[in-house]
Amino acid sequence: MNLTITPKNFELLETYKKNIEVKLKNLEKLTKRFGAKADLDITITQDTKHHETGNIFFAKAKFQIPGKDLFCEEKGLSLDEAVDKLKDNLKRLIIENKEIKQSYWRKFTKIFRK
Repeated sequence: MNLTITPKNFELLETYKKNIEVKLKNLEKLTKRFGAKADLDITITQDTKHHETGNIFFAKAKFQIPGKDLFCEEKGLSLDEAVDKLKDNLKRLIIENKEIKQSYWRKFTKIFRK
């Protein structure tokens, strides 16, 4: 799995970047079945909304696998909160996609069993 992290509107320190990579490397166990062709692009932006107080972090992910692209977007009051929500949502989407492909394969094999 290839992981790319891109910060926008702020500078991301190396310690935060390594922390994000460690959190998202846990998803690599789920993506082994897709092989080396799986690409994960993360874009993190810092935004200040005029109706909301403080800094708001948006984390957007694009997970490219052969045959399908998965998109996810989360927001949080801190960088860690946004990345944690993003990781949980990506994990859910990867598992759903895995189960869909597996069920299609099972339907296909049933034809040949008969």
